[in-house]
Amino acid sequence: MEKENLKKRVKGRAIRIVMGSLLPTIFAVVYLMVWSLELPPIKELAVVLLFGYMFTGVQAIVASLVMEFVVNPRWGYPVAIVVGGVLGLVGIAIFALEAELLIMGTVIGTLMGWLLHFHYRRSTVLERQGV
Repeated sequence: MEKENLKKRVKGRAIRIVMGSLLPTIFAVVYLMVWSLELPPIKELAVVLLFGYMFTGVQAIVASLVMEFVVNPRWGYPVAIVVGGVLGLVGIAIFALEAELLIMGTVIGTLMGWLLHFHYRRSTVLERQGV
């Protein structure tokens, strides 16, 4: 029984770390496409995603690890959302201080904070219920 719970916990953490590492760049590309009202061809979209991961991948991984191992186990819902927004803001501010991009980083960071905390809460509640 203990091995099953450990496997579920590790699997949940892995899912959240992967989500937190990959989704911010995808959200940023979608956000920028909506902002500019342009849909690039698929080849260009792949290149944009590749460059996005090159520039924001490390920040997304660090933010995901901070959320998983520091924020979610210690604090509740509002703190996770605020910390997510701040991590998104700081992650984009490393590269640019343009207002539009800072807003984008904050919005995506807040969304990621909510998603990661929601998944964390859901998996810990299910774990306690023995599901």
